[in-house]
Amino acid sequence: MWNRIEAAGFANEMASIVRFHHPSFNPARPDSYPTIEELLSEMQANSQLFDSSRPATGNFTSAGLEKCRQMLLLELAKWFHELQREALATPKPWLDALVDRMKAEEDEILEMDELAVDPERGAGICEMGSSDPAVSDLGTGNALVETGERDPSLGNGL
Repeated sequence: MWNRIEAAGFANEMASIVRFHHPSFNPARPDSYPTIEELLSEMQANSQLFDSSRPATGNFTSAGLEKCRQMLLLELAKWFHELQREALATPKPWLDALVDRMKAEEDEILEMDELAVDPERGAGICEMGSSDPAVSDLGTGNALVETGERDPSLGNGL
């Protein structure tokens, strides 16, 4: 992300902000970088407390802090969109197979277990008739504790 900040032209300002919260920050040392969540939270808190925590006006302003935060968020959003475009540009054979299968089935409901990666996860979705009972199937049906069983270590109390 830092190379994007440099390319956008606000690396010096960002370095000052990061060093305010993390004095050992050095752009040349990846191990000195805070997480993006941590940095954005610190910037937000700093912005909210800016006027009350500074008795004198210095070189850095609340508007400057907010501008850097907005630029950081913009670069982050651009990066995510680039990653999304790259991910969607590569063919996904499993998705193509699903789409082909759905087209072939037309209006039928698919047996999702046939497509599942983990077939032990439950009964999935299946075609139901109008006279079939409505049931909830949230698992495999193998209970960990059967009705009437009790852990002997609990004693006879509540």
